[in-house]
Amino acid sequence: MKVKLERDQSSELNCRKMENNRNKVLIVDDNESNVMVCQAILEKHYITETAQDGEEGLKKVKTFSPDIVLLDWDMPLKNGYEVLKGIKGNDDTRHIQVIMMTGMMTERDHMMKAYEAGVTDFIRKPFDVLELNARVNSVMRLVNFYKQQLDASNRELMSLSLQLAENTRLFDKMLGEISGMSGSLTDSEAKEKINSIQQSFRFRITESTWKQFEEHFLAVHPGYFSRLLDKHPDLTKAEIKLCALLSLNLDTKEIAAILTQEYDSVRVSRTRLRKKLSLENDEKLPNYLLKI
Repeated sequence: MKVKLERDQSSELNCRKMENNRNKVLIVDDNESNVMVCQAILEKHYITETAQDGEEGLKKVKTFSPDIVLLDWDMPLKNGYEVLKGIKGNDDTRHIQVIMMTGMMTERDHMMKAYEAGVTDFIRKPFDVLELNARVNSVMRLVNFYKQQLDASNRELMSLSLQLAENTRLFDKMLGEISGMSGSLTDSEAKEKINSIQQSFRFRITESTWKQFEEHFLAVHPGYFSRLLDKHPDLTKAEIKLCALLSLNLDTKEIAAILTQEYDSVRVSRTRLRKKLSLENDEKLPNYLLKI
């Protein structure tokens, strides 16, 4: 009985993992029959959600966080073009791919405006099953490719961060040995000189390692610091460093090692940063910073 229970639990856990790994599609269309057809086709392979007008669509983009939005052109409250601009004009959602569903009579100028606003692809209505699947699957392959590239780059950044932390630990050990040597000296000027060398050495190493990390970070996340300061212009240099490390989902102990700070000091800095960014209680700090 116990073995069966454990198997059931394991099976349920695996199902949850598979569900979490499935891509998501949001269907935004005021035509209920179109929505039902699209959902019936796509829910076999993707997690789907629907919205029946432009305003509801924009709200669900934020709460559902889809990989692709299948967006009708003609809708009440906000049309497809307005929804597209809302998605692409928001830093938190601009990465989402949008496929616009258009009628046969949609003007060429409108389609050009949509391309300029950031639409990924178009599909003409009425459409058939094969065309819809082909369009969505093609764009989803692009989505997953970018995700894999980003994951690989972030793993490389994390590896670099931990390497920098190890280098910092070794430098600290070296500085400790220098400090031990000064204990045997009687001349106060000599002790002062060694202490000065220690401080200068520590500063140069810290600045050098951070500069190396910053170059790699910006290669993976170009413009990140500019976007961060646009949203939060009052951040200090130390807080900017902390934001970059937190966006990689490093824990407090790892960050303390990289920044050569005490664990409690970093923990307090994280708490202060949350308040400064005015985050909701249920929003995770690394998740927020990663989306910038």
